Amino acid sequence: MHIVRNLFVLIIAILFCGSFRNIDLNESIILPKINLDLSIESKNLNNISSLDLNFKNLKIEKIDTIADSIKCLRIPISKDVAIGYHDFFNSTANFVDAIQLVSYTIPGALGGLNQNRALFKFDISDELDTLKIVSVKLSLFATGPLGILNGHTGTKNQGILQRITKSWDENTANWYNQPTTKPDNQIILNNPMSPDQNYIDIDITELFLDLKKENYGLMLKQKDEIPTNALLFCSLDHPDSNRHPYIDVCYITNNKKSVMNDTSYCNIQYYPNPSSHKLYVKFSKYTNSIKIYTIFMV
Repeated sequence: MHIVRNLFVLIIAILFCGSFRNIDLNESIILPKINLDLSIESKNLNNISSLDLNFKNLKIEKIDTIADSIKCLRIPISKDVAIGYHDFFNSTANFVDAIQLVSYTIPGALGGLNQNRALFKFDISDELDTLKIVSVKLSLFATGPLGILNGHTGTKNQGILQRITKSWDENTANWYNQPTTKPDNQIILNNPMSPDQNYIDIDITELFLDLKKENYGLMLKQKDEIPTNALLFCSLDHPDSNRHPYIDVCYITNNKKSVMNDTSYCNIQYYPNPSSHKLYVKFSKYTNSIKIYTIFMV
C-alpha cells in the first residue's frame, strides 16, 4: 500500500478548439511517481487536437468523467387579478375574471385617466429548496387587440415587475388596498416591437430566489404611468390555456461515473504509460474545458 507523503492540488482550465497546448511540470513535481486524476467536463464537445503534458515518471491510475445535466420544471400561474383606477370618478375596480393581465394608463372616456396594474402569483413548492437552480424564466403572452386598444400601445410603455411584500386576495384586491412592493431585483420590460409581441423567457432568476424566501407574488405596472401607454398580456382566465403565464425553473443534476483505466469511455489516448518524461494525451472528441486536478505523490 502506498504511503502519501505530499499533496498538491492543481487546477488547470484549458479552453481550446483544434489547438495544441504544452504544460511542463518538471520543475514543480520532482518525486519519482505520481497518480493523476483527470476530470473531463463534456460540454460543447468538438475539435480537440492534442495535449502534451510533461511529467517525470507519471502513470494514470484513474479517470473520472463528470456530466452535468440541466432539467427544467414548468410552474403555471396559480392566481391573478387586474386592478383599475379612474381618477375622473375617483373609483377603483377589481377585474378578477378578466382575460387580461395589464399595465396601462389611458385617457378616460369622460375625462381623466384610466389606470391598470396586475397582480399574479406562482406556487413555489418546498422541493425547490433542495435544487441547485441555475435560471428561472417567465413567459407572458400578448392578448392582441382588446377593447379600444390594438394590443400593446404607446412609445413609453416599459413595464416593471416587482416582488409583492404582503398577502392579497384576488377577489377583493383593488387600487386602494393594493399590496406594497419592493424594487429589489425588479425586472424592466422593454418597449414592445409590435402590438402582439409575446415576452418569452424573461430572466427573473434573482427575483425568484427572493420569492423563495417570501412568496406573495409579483406586480406588473408601468415604469412611467403616463398616457397613452399599455402592455396587454393574457391572464389565467384567458380562454386559450396555452397563453397563460408560466415560469420555467431550471436546475442542475450531477451524474458522476468513475472509470478505472478505461480510456475508450472518454475517447482519450495517452502514451507512453508509465512514462519517464513525457505523457501525450489526445482527445479525439469531447470538451472545450479540461480540468486537471488533485495531483498527489505516493
